[in-house]
Amino acid sequence: MRVLQERLGEIEALGASLVAIAPKAPTRAEATASKNELTHEVLSDTGNVVPRAFGLVFTLSETMREIY
Repeated sequence: MRVLQERLGEIEALGASLVAIAPKAPTRAEATASKNELTHEVLSDTGNVVPRAFGLVFTLSETMREIY
C-alpha cells in the first residue's frame, strides 16, 4: 500500500482515484491507513464480497500457508 501511496500523485494526474479494500474490520482498516500514513480511502470488506465478485479469492496450498 505504501508504494501505491507514493504513486498517488501520478494516479490522480491520470484522472483516477485510488481506493484500497481490506478484508479487515473497519477499525483495523482505519488503523492500517493511519499506520501507513495513507491519504486515499481504505475501505473494509470483512466478507471479501468485492474480491469474490471479481474472482480474486483463492485458497493457499499447505506449503504456501507455512511461508505466509
